[in-house]
Amino acid sequence: MIALQNISVRFSETFLFQNASFHIGTRDRIAIVGPNGAGKTTLMKIIAGLMTPESGRVIKSRDTTTGYLPQDGVHHSGRSLLDEALSAFADIKELEAKAERVRRELEEQARVRSADDPLLIELAHDLGEIQHHLEHRRAWEIETRARQVLAGLGFSERDTERDTTEFSGGWQMRIALAKLLLLEPRVLLLDEPTNHLDLESLEWLEAELKNYDGALILVSHDRRFIDNIVSRTYEI
Repeated sequence: MIALQNISVRFSETFLFQNASFHIGTRDRIAIVGPNGAGKTTLMKIIAGLMTPESGRVIKSRDTTTGYLPQDGVHHSGRSLLDEALSAFADIKELEAKAERVRRELEEQARVRSADDPLLIELAHDLGEIQHHLEHRRAWEIETRARQVLAGLGFSERDTERDTTEFSGGWQMRIALAKLLLLEPRVLLLDEPTNHLDLESLEWLEAELKNYDGALILVSHDRRFIDNIVSRTYEI
């Protein structure tokens, strides 16, 4: 899905890494380890498309999506916790609205056209395609899924109605993590995701990531967490 070819990044006169190359496959479980300041976060941002290497190329397949959780600095406001989590499903909401528009047009055209009319056939095909995508994204269970993920990360049922501005920095990071898990990008990049988690939430996240249907790239100082999830480690 993603190939890094001979990438180099320099800080001042010192290379963080030079001519680095590796490939990220569909279900890879990769840890990036190294001392503080070695460039782990920089490499994660390059993979996520948030930074450009000084030299080399990052090649992504056309259908590859990435989601990146930074170590800190994320803040949410203006929505309830549940609505913020559900915003991860914006594509589903758009598809549902499109399906409704196509359905109405199909019903209107069916009143004045014969069943074998090319326009009716095309509209029916379009509606079928949209419904297929909605089924693939499990549109019927998005609120249930959102509540499950929020609970897994330590939020109470009462919390779901609170405004996101009421949550402290560590809980803000949990909100960001919840949204990424709900979004389900093809490549999920997590930079020190365990920093703000208690033991119960950590165990839940570990189980969730083991079953994640995509590639996973981790930076973490929690060696046990890494060993339980990843199958490949890159040291920089």
